[in-house]
Amino acid sequence: MKKFLIKYKFLLAISAVLVAFISVIIWGILALIPDRGVSLYGNRLDGIEQFDVSEERFNEAASILEEEEYIKNANVSLSGRIINFKIEVYLETDLVVAKSVTDEILTFFEEEEKSFFDMQIFLIVE
Repeated sequence: MKKFLIKYKFLLAISAVLVAFISVIIWGILALIPDRGVSLYGNRLDGIEQFDVSEERFNEAASILEEEEYIKNANVSLSGRIINFKIEVYLETDLVVAKSVTDEILTFFEEEEKSFFDMQIFLIVE
């Protein structure tokens, strides 16, 4: 056995370094790949079931917003806990009037919903 170690010590050292290097590379790759078994949002959506986040409700909100004469188009979407409002207003619309739509949007939601969800309102001038 001693003769074997002396004869192949360089080859054994290279093999040990190679195995260690491959192990580090595999560990690094596995650390960077996300776990596919876990939800994209983790536990941040816990409790969302108690709120009405149906497509019909968002379409109703969009249609009510589109009734305003200065709104060209309204789109409401949900992404996790973020409700996005994309509202297109006409070019001749006054900025103060366009910003007042935020007050109208807040009337669609109860206080618990306002505290649970984040809301983003994008005003687009067309």
